[in-house]
Amino acid sequence: MSEKEFNTIDNINNDASNNLLISNMKNTFLTDINFQFIKTINKNELKKDKLPPNYTLIISNSIEYDENILEISKNVYKYSRFYNDPFIDEMKARRVYVLWAKNSFENDKKYFLKLKDNSKTIGYILFNIDIKLKCVNIELIAVDSKYQNRMIGNLMIVMLEDYLINEFNNIDIIKVGTQGNNMNAINLYTTRGFKVREIRTIYHFWNK
Repeated sequence: MSEKEFNTIDNINNDASNNLLISNMKNTFLTDINFQFIKTINKNELKKDKLPPNYTLIISNSIEYDENILEISKNVYKYSRFYNDPFIDEMKARRVYVLWAKNSFENDKKYFLKLKDNSKTIGYILFNIDIKLKCVNIELIAVDSKYQNRMIGNLMIVMLEDYLINEFNNIDIIKVGTQGNNMNAINLYTTRGFKVREIRTIYHFWNK
């Protein structure tokens, strides 16, 4: 999928007049109503969650290639503007997240939190750290389908917060975005104390 095939139009704050204007453009599709969340890290909050037996946690940048991460990325992302575009087939939509994760391996600006059951990665958070803005941006978060509904997403966010408090005490906030129809993700973030800071409508404009 070439970037030249379509342009992304990001209507920040979901401005109604912009939505009306964009909706009248030919070959333009509303592909996402995106919720942007933010949380101020409570540096006095004690970690209450402990890793279950056989689980290990790895957090690092420049992380080595991990086939399990790519397999998770291929199978678990079901809510995406790429899936909502009628001009993009499902296989190409899946590849977006696989390539996103793959291109983040061995990159010193990209951090992975990996949760492992024995030797197998069962969930991960991909994030970057903006020292100047004192914030962390969560790019991707995913749990192996066989391990879902076990509060693992919640556990990984707790562990991420604990890591930031201990290793990057100057970081004050965490930011993350998700699709408006991804209720599991929205419930996860609100449970962990995230607040909605803005809602965006995102369109794809095809050069056809």
